[in-house]
Amino acid sequence: MIVPLTITLLTTSCIFDFPNDSFDDTVWVSNEVPLGPFDVSTLTLEFQSNCSASINITTTSQDEQENETTIYGTYSADDQTVVFKHMVINLRDLDVTFMEAHLSGQTLFLLWRIENSIYPFTTPLHAPDSPAE
Repeated sequence: MIVPLTITLLTTSCIFDFPNDSFDDTVWVSNEVPLGPFDVSTLTLEFQSNCSASINITTTSQDEQENETTIYGTYSADDQTVVFKHMVINLRDLDVTFMEAHLSGQTLFLLWRIENSIYPFTTPLHAPDSPAE
């Protein structure tokens, strides 16, 4: 019984920091209409150790009240690409799934999809201390 448990743990979690993980301990932000049709004013993506990630979203309600929501998930990195797992948030009764991100120069392109949509959307992110491109 120990073997299946070990296999499960090794295939579902990230225990070690991988040398090709250029995303570990980095933060990326967007504040230029981050999620298109949704009332999102800022989006912050943070990569932590052990392949965990979080996305913090600030939304503005109809009465101009700002609300922050943070979702957590995991990621796997391969060179300049990241694939997310369990990164879903519900906005206006629609599930928004964050699928992956691609680094190109100083810009991280975050791909996300709205439920029942065939095509993904892209949001450019930048490091907090670098200018948006």
